Amino acid sequence: MNVAPTPYPAYKESELAWLDAVPRDWEVKRAKYVFRPIDKRSVDGAEDLLTVSSERGVVPRSGANVTMFEAESYAGHKLCWPGDLVINSLWAWAGGLGFADRHGIVSTAYGVYRPRREGDVKYLNLALRSGVYRWELTVRSRGIWTSRLQLTDPAFFDMPIVLPPAKDQAAIVRYLDHIDSRIQRFIAAKERLIELLEEEKRAIIHRAVTRGVDPDVPFKSSGVGWLGKIPRDWTVRRLRFVATIKTGGRDTDDRVDDGPFPFYVRSQKVERIDSYSFNGEAVLTAGDGAGVGRVFHHHPGGPGEAHQRVYKFDRFRGISGRFLFEYMRANLAREVMQLSAKATVDSLRRPMLASFPVAIPPPAEQEAITRAIDLRCKGIEQAVDRTHLELDLVHEYRSRLISDVVTGKLDVRSAAQHLPADPEIDVPELDEQLEEAVA
Repeated sequence: MNVAPTPYPAYKESELAWLDAVPRDWEVKRAKYVFRPIDKRSVDGAEDLLTVSSERGVVPRSGANVTMFEAESYAGHKLCWPGDLVINSLWAWAGGLGFADRHGIVSTAYGVYRPRREGDVKYLNLALRSGVYRWELTVRSRGIWTSRLQLTDPAFFDMPIVLPPAKDQAAIVRYLDHIDSRIQRFIAAKERLIELLEEEKRAIIHRAVTRGVDPDVPFKSSGVGWLGKIPRDWTVRRLRFVATIKTGGRDTDDRVDDGPFPFYVRSQKVERIDSYSFNGEAVLTAGDGAGVGRVFHHHPGGPGEAHQRVYKFDRFRGISGRFLFEYMRANLAREVMQLSAKATVDSLRRPMLASFPVAIPPPAEQEAITRAIDLRCKGIEQAVDRTHLELDLVHEYRSRLISDVVTGKLDVRSAAQHLPADPEIDVPELDEQLEEAVA
């Protein structure tokens, strides 16, 4: 079975800045000939409230990570139906669009458009959400700053859209459905592998920072229920006695992409900024949001800046910053969860942190423990890095393949004919293509 895509037999000029040519029997139409605007409003706002995610398309707002305030009433919001294109006009440049799969209401700032011809929805969803249309959506959006760009109806309707014949669209959808099924299974397996590796790493660190690296030393009770026994020559002190606790003073919007200083926010990603408020070794952790008990940073030294809801620990007394970093990321979440009746914790309070019990080995042993952690976790971290690289490669492969197929650079008609109707059925040739992409 040959399922490898090839170029189309004949092409013609596309007259588009971002695409040299299209297959000879394909069309390029302005969006106004492909879509018509829909502006019908809800009477009472009782319909399901939907939002647009750049990752997932049109989804119920209740299941999306949305931080915007909730309105008292949604009467007057725009209505949409299954098969309608919904565009967040302020985020079109970032892929904030998708096709609705249910009836509902969306913000009045969104555009709602209905395909003029049935049968185009699946192809159009793949095409418009692909990387090649980001350029068109970006240059047609207007605003002073990138984060304030807005796509108007006239600008969208003037946008060119590449349209294959209906049979080609069906073949494209079938082929990409099969490919995406394999990619999603690959991603799920790799993400599970990363979880297992990180779990193994956490276990190594937890044992090292609570029991040390010498299994033969005598132990004593720590006096802390969840901590259990600790080596006899260790001490337990509250966090406020071993480090100074402060929060940062900046907001995420203060970041500067090419700033000279690291900016620690509430995620594992370290941003950049053009100013600093501390200079020296520090440990930092998220004070609220999804990163509570999960996001930790060790700042080895030099100038740095922290978000206003990030806690910074420095001026260490009797404990090294590196050891405290390892100890906190191994144990803080457990302590926080025990003090909360909820499955997740919204925020860390300073009194909770100040009274957090820290088991402290002698200085020489702290250094030995951190060296042992580095040694024992090195292979795990390398495996995690390799797996992340494979995920980056498969995401890049998916994006490139979709763009090449929906613009006619690759002909998948013959390949689609040889594929089973069910995308979940194994096709070894497709698996081989995926393996080559991440090799």
